[in-house]
Amino acid sequence: MAWRLSINTKAIYSRTSAFVPAPFIPDGGLIDGRFPVSGGGTVFGSLGRNVLRGPGQRNVDVALIKRTRLGQKANVVFRWKIFNAFNWANFANPASDVSSPSTFGKITAMSVNPRIMQFGLKLEF
Repeated sequence: MAWRLSINTKAIYSRTSAFVPAPFIPDGGLIDGRFPVSGGGTVFGSLGRNVLRGPGQRNVDVALIKRTRLGQKANVVFRWKIFNAFNWANFANPASDVSSPSTFGKITAMSVNPRIMQFGLKLEF
């Protein structure tokens, strides 16, 4: 028996076919065939609040600080800061504009930078 690994490379985060744009009701039109509309506009659907969710976020920042005394009144402080220490990929939220089907539900950006290191040397007196 052979094992096969299948990886989905699509950049779509959720099932986008479950969503449709809100309908436009013209002035004088009826909602559900019963309720007249004045002024026209789009009608809110039955979708609950906060149903579109993005991927989880993980981030670890580390700082190492070494303080060394120089004589009576001076110190040297060395700092090494590491942002996103484990270099985890944190993806941004998917596009949520239903009226743009080419990008709806797709993740096209990262929410944090890759690992960044910063060194600092400070003289305190």
